[in-house]
Amino acid sequence: MELNKREVRTIINALRLQIETYRKIESQEDINEEGLANVIMDRGYTESLLGAIEKDYTQQNQ
Repeated sequence: MELNKREVRTIINALRLQIETYRKIESQEDINEEGLANVIMDRGYTESLLGAIEKDYTQQNQ
C-alpha cells in the first residue's frame, strides 16, 4: 500500500495522540492491575509502531 506524505503524517499524529491517551489512562487511580497492564502493553506496541513509521518516513524524505 502506497501512502503519500500527508497520509503518513496523519498516521504519525494519530499514533502520537493515542500514546498520549494511553498515558492519561495509566495515570488514573481507579484502573485495575489487569487494565493497567493491557494499557502499558498497547502503549508499548503503539510507540514501537510509531518509531518504525517515523524511521521509514524520514528515510523516504531524505
